[in-house]
Amino acid sequence: MLKAYQVAPFEPVSTDYSVSLAGESLHVYPVRFSAMATNQIFRGKQRGIDETELASYVHFEGDEAASLTVDVNFDVFCASVVPASAGVKVLRNGRRLQFTLEKCGSYVLEVNGVHKPLHIFFDPPETQVPDQDDPNVLYYGPGLHNVGLLRVQSGQTLYLAGGARLMGGVIAEHADGIRIMGRGVIDTSLVPRQSAINSILLVDCRDVTVEGVILHDAPCFSLKIGGGGNHRIDGVKVIGQWRYNADGIDLYNTHDVRITNCFVRTFDDCIVLKGGHEVGGMKTNNSNVEDILVERCVLWNDWGRALEIGAETCADEMHRITFRNCDVLHFLFMACDVQACGDALVHDVLFEDIRVGEPLDPQCEPRLCEIFIRPMCWIKGDKMGRVEGITFRRIAYTGRTMVPCRMIGYQADSDVRDVRFEEITINGGKPSAQKATPCAA
Repeated sequence: MLKAYQVAPFEPVSTDYSVSLAGESLHVYPVRFSAMATNQIFRGKQRGIDETELASYVHFEGDEAASLTVDVNFDVFCASVVPASAGVKVLRNGRRLQFTLEKCGSYVLEVNGVHKPLHIFFDPPETQVPDQDDPNVLYYGPGLHNVGLLRVQSGQTLYLAGGARLMGGVIAEHADGIRIMGRGVIDTSLVPRQSAINSILLVDCRDVTVEGVILHDAPCFSLKIGGGGNHRIDGVKVIGQWRYNADGIDLYNTHDVRITNCFVRTFDDCIVLKGGHEVGGMKTNNSNVEDILVERCVLWNDWGRALEIGAETCADEMHRITFRNCDVLHFLFMACDVQACGDALVHDVLFEDIRVGEPLDPQCEPRLCEIFIRPMCWIKGDKMGRVEGITFRRIAYTGRTMVPCRMIGYQADSDVRDVRFEEITINGGKPSAQKATPCAA
C-alpha cells in the first residue's frame, strides 16, 4: 500500500513539477538551496537570497513499488534518477517523465543537470506510532506548530505526524531514553543565524533515537550531538541548507552512534565527526569519538565535504569509525576526508563501498579522498595529533572531472601513517598512480 501524507493548507507549492503516485496527486514542496559556492565564517551578516535557488521535494510512504509520473513545467533535454546505484530507468515523453522506485529510499530526479531537481523521499510505513494520550509523548498532528525552542526531557517521545510542521528548534540536555520520530518537519527557517539554534541539539544525552523526520533550513548545523552516546539516527532527511556554515549531522566527542538510511543535502559539510573543547556549554574533557557507523546514506554536498572527520579533532582518540555503503551524489571539495586540526590520535577508520558522483565545480580542485593535518585558528592548543590506520576500500567515482587523492602531514610527530587504498575505481577502471610530492608544513 502507498500513502501520501496529509498536507496543511498553508504549505506552498512548487511551480516546477506536478507529481502523481499510482494516479494520486502528490503535494510538491519548494525548498531552498545554495546556487553558488560562497561560504565564510559567520560574521554577523547572512548571505543573500540572490545566492540561492529553489528546488522541490515530495514525501510519501509505502510497502510496495512506487510508480511515479512527473510533469515538468520547463523544457526537458535529459533526465535521470540518482543515485545511479538504484538502477532506476526514466521513460521520457516530452515534458512527462515516468519511472518506478522498487524500494524505499531517498532519490533525486535531475532534469537538465543539477539545478532545480526533484527530491523524492519514499519512506517505509510507520509501525510504532506512539499513543498521543501518553503523558510522556509530545504529539504534534498535521498542521503548523510554533514552538520556539522545544525542550525534551528524559523518557519523552517527540512525535511529528506526516503533515506536521514544527517551527523552531529541539533541544535535550543531560537526558536519557529520548525518541524524536515521525514523518513531519522540524523547520528552523525563521530562526536567525545569531541565535545559534540547531534543528536538533543533544548535549550529554544517552540512548536517543531520531527517526524519519525532515530537518529543514537550520541557521547553522542541523543535527548536532555533543557528548553522551548510544544513539540511533535513521531515515532522517536534511534539506533546505543554504546559510553560512550549514552542516548536516555533526557528532562531537560521542560514542556508539549509528547513522543509517539518511538523506543529507547541505551547503557546508554533510556528515561530520568532530572533537571540541566545549559543546553547548559542556566541557568535553577530550572525550573519545569512537564506535561510529555511517551506513546506507545518500549525500549531496553543495560546498564543503561529504563524509568527514574534522576539522576539529580535540580528543584523546577518534577511532573505530566506519563509513559504509553510501552514495555521494555531488560534492565540491572532498568526498571522503580526514582533516585533523586538533590533538587527537585518529586511527582505525574505514571508508568502504562509497559511490561518488560528479563534483559541482571542477575549478574548486575537488578530491576523492584526502588526509590533512594542520592547525586551525579556532582550535586552542599547540599540540597536533596523528593519523594512522585509515582504509579507503571500494571507492567508485563516476564523472568527467579529475579527482585526485592527497595526504599531507604537519611535522615529524604529527604525520600520516598506514593508509590503504583498495579497489579504487575511476569510471570503472583503476586510477593512475603519481609519485608523491613532499609538502612544506
